[in-house]
Parts: sequence; structure tokens; C-alpha cells
Amino acid sequence: MSINIYSATNHGLDGVLINVEVDIMRGIPSFHMVGLPETSVKEARERVRAAIVNSGYTFPLGRIIINLAPADVRKRGTFLDLPIAIGILMASGQIKYKELDDFIDRQLIEVKKAADAEETIKRDWKLLNEFFCRVVCESIGEYGTN
Repeated sequence: MSINIYSATNHGLDGVLINVEVDIMRGIPSFHMVGLPETSVKEARERVRAAIVNSGYTFPLGRIIINLAPADVRKRGTFLDLPIAIGILMASGQIKYKELDDFIDRQLIEVKKAADAEETIKRDWKLLNEFFCRVVCESIGEYGTN
């Protein structure tokens, strides 16, 4: 059974929507990722395996194929670890969509805290930027005429 999960990654300064498709088939146990993943994304197989086992679930035996679409966008970073792990657990029947929905509802407070933190960082970064611009401009004005 194939599971589709939508996630995102960065492409320069822009975000790109990524479809993480997980399929587990019978066969010799293997773990393949396709769709132009960089090394950091390929290393997700070990991080995801450890996270699943350490969370008390069983890492499924079989042929696991992770398709990251669109194929023409290079995927980088660890943004896709969680959707890959959730996809594996759902495809192996260890968690159901309803359980995932309940989990997400409990985590809304944490997401709100993260969003608040992001806003704070943006505000502080803007203030810091303005401060340095003012210092640089003042120093150029003061020393630029000599």
C-alpha cells in the first residue's frame, strides 16, 4: 500500500512543496530513496530507522521505496525525516490516520509556540539589521569624508 504525505523543503530562499510517497513491498529488506535527494536526505534512512525503533515501533522488513516528488527539485536538509517516518509507520500499518490526527491535535500548542518563536526571531532580526545598518551608515558618514 502506498502512502502520500505532503511536506516542504527549501530551495534557496523559497519553500517547495514535496510529495513524500512511501511504499513497502515484499522482498529482500532494502531502503531506497528516489527523486534527487542530497546526501543529508539520503542519511535520513539511518535517522528514521533509529527514531522508529527508539519510539517503541518495529522497523518493517521488506523493500521500502521513498519517492520524493517533484523529481526535478533537489531535496536537502532534515525537513523530510518526519514525513518519511510517518509514512513508513502508516504504510506498515503501525499507526492509522486517526491516531495521527489525534497526535497532531495534541501538538497544536507546540506548533503555536514555534510560530511565536519564529515571529520573535523575525522581529529581533529586523531590529538587529536596522541597528547594524545605522552603525555602518553612521561610520561611513563619519569616516567616509576623510
